[in-house]
Amino acid sequence: MSRSGQANSRPPFVLGSKAACMAMASGRMGSTSAMSRDEPAGHLLGRIFVPTLVADGTQDVFDPVQNDVMLARGILGARLAPYPDAGHAFLFQDASSFVPLVDRFLGD
Repeated sequence: MSRSGQANSRPPFVLGSKAACMAMASGRMGSTSAMSRDEPAGHLLGRIFVPTLVADGTQDVFDPVQNDVMLARGILGARLAPYPDAGHAFLFQDASSFVPLVDRFLGD
């Protein structure tokens, strides 16, 4: 359902591919190195033309903050929202500030 209560006619936009999911599952995109444009989905960032919010905890051990910065820089007009002292579960750790941020983002 959309925010207006009407059924969505299309699935939500998801960045990724089978190759990107496999890379993440295998740990190639884990905390040992940051993502690069050489990664399966990295070269596709410039093809995203929808409003994009990139949010993550700065202490995320699964996804280095460098990846968040690269995503935000690679997507025209993307907004970066780092959560200091939060990890991979930042949206639960900082829900009181994350939920209003998403509401504002969706309202723009």
